[in-house]
Amino acid sequence: MNLLIISAMFLFNLNSLEITDCKLMENSAVKNYSVSFNSYFSIDKIGYRNKLILPVVLYNNEAYEDIKILSKEIYVKIENCILSEGKIKKENNKEPEFKILAINKLKSEHRLFNVSLLIDSDLIVVLGLVKNKNGGMWIAYPDGFKILNKDYKKRLENFIIKSVYD
Repeated sequence: MNLLIISAMFLFNLNSLEITDCKLMENSAVKNYSVSFNSYFSIDKIGYRNKLILPVVLYNNEAYEDIKILSKEIYVKIENCILSEGKIKKENNKEPEFKILAINKLKSEHRLFNVSLLIDSDLIVVLGLVKNKNGGMWIAYPDGFKILNKDYKKRLENFIIKSVYD
């Protein structure tokens, strides 16, 4: 069933992300790039060795791929940007849409849930809902994923917390 839903999303992907900035990261031992999308969020530490290498989260000797590219179109856009040394940039301030694909309860007493977030049918990003010592909640983003727009970040975080507890 999930495969069918994802396949249908590929067919009807009308809200494709655009790369609004792409640059070589400074102070990096290897060539890594930071790619911004619609000026709303970025993925840092993207490598390239005959294919894109997205950042992974290392935890307890395990590597977790918490950022996944679903669309061939966005994969090619990122690849072209990197191969052109960041010279491909566009203006696009359209706010990317987000939906929750899955909420998984965890056994940890601090990281309570993993939330799989679909962004414009192009990317899946796995976020963590974390409980702090005071009982408050905050969102843990995967290594390399940054929200650039403060209002977007606030809407996204409120949406995730509300979705988990409703």
